[in-house]
Amino acid sequence: MRVRLPFNHKSSYHRVDRSVLTMKNAVPTVLIGVGLLALPVLLAALLIPSLLAHSQTQTPAVSCGQVLSAVNKNLAACLTMGNDQACYANPAVKITGGTLANIGDTITLSGATVFTTSALDLDKGQWGITSFRLGLDNPNTSVRTHGPALSMIQYGAASLSLANPTALPTPNATPALCLIKLKRDSLLSSAALGGKTIPGVLTGGTLMTIDGRLSDNSWVFADTGGKSGWLTTSSLASGLDSCGADVVPVITTDKPANIPALRGFYFSVTDLSGEAAAGICRDVPDGGLLIQSPSGRAVTFSVDGVQITLNSASVVLSALPNQSLEVGVIAGVVTLAAQGRSIDIPVGKRVGVPVGGTNGLEAIGEPGNITDIKNFGSGTGIYLKSLCGLAVSVQIQIPCTLVTFRPTSPAPQPADTPNPGVP
Repeated sequence: MRVRLPFNHKSSYHRVDRSVLTMKNAVPTVLIGVGLLALPVLLAALLIPSLLAHSQTQTPAVSCGQVLSAVNKNLAACLTMGNDQACYANPAVKITGGTLANIGDTITLSGATVFTTSALDLDKGQWGITSFRLGLDNPNTSVRTHGPALSMIQYGAASLSLANPTALPTPNATPALCLIKLKRDSLLSSAALGGKTIPGVLTGGTLMTIDGRLSDNSWVFADTGGKSGWLTTSSLASGLDSCGADVVPVITTDKPANIPALRGFYFSVTDLSGEAAAGICRDVPDGGLLIQSPSGRAVTFSVDGVQITLNSASVVLSALPNQSLEVGVIAGVVTLAAQGRSIDIPVGKRVGVPVGGTNGLEAIGEPGNITDIKNFGSGTGIYLKSLCGLAVSVQIQIPCTLVTFRPTSPAPQPADTPNPGVP
């Protein structure tokens, strides 16, 4: 007789013509064929959940050449972050007092208290990154500006914890903003009454957010498209009265702004010397904190008991418990104060402050000597090119090259010959 038997999982049946084939021996053959058909389905049922679980809990391995490009892409997911928020930019990040599960997730700083980012791990595809955006208070009026903010990027094996976390007051309504167009092409200035011009011409008709003013209304502090600075009111197409009374707060320029969400915090990095995670990739720093203040405003805050004031400045921080807090200056004017001594740090230089105490992160001495920024991180440098890439991804503008200051000693040097840039 003729019996139809399965041939494979795609074709229908294969005809068999054998006179010796009987129904008795055909039945087991049919069952074997059905079993073969079911095998792929069974394997899929067993393997697919396992593969899905793996993809949800682990990121793929990366090479050194892929680390920064992957991080820069992920950082772009944090561009919509608001003031007084932190954003999960790259795995892995642990938070006390909150949860960030996915790239681009944000959390308000009034809830979170500790942010811990992981060291570089190529096998797991991890190099922890957290991005922060911190709104400024006007010390004269206690009105927060809504555009310009202090920006920070915490990277690598590092930890940031709020010194005295307090809940931020919730505004009763959305604050009114003063929006005025430029009357003519203009340049922003780093300060009112004769500051340095900020590169980039703003064309006439550009819509500006007016964040503050001098008491005599002669200058305004304004921002647009991530840039901020000072303008004369004569460069505006209409007067401040067009915004209504008391919408634009008075800024007292001789008093630096505070950061309500982060007036003081502790920061430290993990000492990876001698560990497998140290120096895996020559362009990826072990850990640190990049900070930039908005152009045109002085901002003050406390780190590890050291008072830091930035004026249109960019700095990078590193700190080892019971050793020292390091501050390296990339741009702008930077002042450090600890244990009764205040010191200004020039661009391209670094200063260390000894730390210790009960938590190992309290200033226990005065700021040390000013040395070249190449000595930052025990000679590893600040990885400026890599940090510049991170900054660009979240629209932070820092110099991507540095020229260190020439010594003031009479040692001769060729005119207009810059010293080599730092790493």
